[in-house]
Amino acid sequence: MGMFDSVIGKCPTCEMGLVEFQSKVGECILENYELDEVPINIAKDIKGDGGVCTECGEVFNIVPEYDIPETVRMKIL
Repeated sequence: MGMFDSVIGKCPTCEMGLVEFQSKVGECILENYELDEVPINIAKDIKGDGGVCTECGEVFNIVPEYDIPETVRMKIL
């Protein structure tokens, strides 16, 4: 069994179940991220992926709320 990290969110249909999206990019240490804290590299990897609600069985795709940046401004300290 391979290692992965997950993005997990509450089902928008039944609001009881969870929907999980798995990524094999990054550290892959079974880390769980909420929808508002997804690292850029993982967001790029799972964009458009499907997931199934654990309660109602509804199928969803995950998409970013806004364009995922290709670059990040850095500074030297």
